Amino acid sequence: ILDAPPEIETHDVLASDDHAVVLNKTRVTRGGKLMEQDQVVVMHIEGGKIAEVWLQFSDQQALDEFASA
Repeated sequence: ILDAPPEIETHDVLASDDHAVVLNKTRVTRGGKLMEQDQVVVMHIEGGKIAEVWLQFSDQQALDEFASA
């Protein structure tokens, strides 16, 4: 269980008719331990709506370890 909801600080947003990309800095604490990572969110747009979303974190292994601890 997280100590609080994740904090997400948006660095930039880039978009076209077909895609939107959001660059974030994410921070989360669990059991008093802080994890901070860069995050890229890529959204595929169809008909003016989000059709697919892909998430990429700067250190997936650290995220997996943090989530499973």
